[in-house]
Amino acid sequence: MLGKQAWRLSQSPSTLWSQLLKGLYFPQGDLWKANRGPRPSWGWQSVLVGRDAILPDLKWIVGDGKSIHIRQDHWLSQGSLGGPENRDDPHLVADLINQERKEWNEPMLNQLFE
Repeated sequence: MLGKQAWRLSQSPSTLWSQLLKGLYFPQGDLWKANRGPRPSWGWQSVLVGRDAILPDLKWIVGDGKSIHIRQDHWLSQGSLGGPENRDDPHLVADLINQERKEWNEPMLNQLFE
């Protein structure tokens, strides 16, 4: 049940309770990267327990890739891509997709990753 509340919090950002918790506990980020904070309420701690319970089973839907960071987000089933990022490397998954044809840009993928 706590996992369901965490999911609702992430999927309904315009609700009053979502805006309240975001303003208090993760104003600059999102629920999936939020920390406990220095003085968490019992309700916030419960939401974090639910979030941590469902986190291993979540899967990304890439879509257009404009909200997924290539190296920071866990958007692949194997986890995140490690290693140092070069200055000219793309930052978003959208940069790896041919937006006109809606398919992966395979030459770029082969150039960047083994």
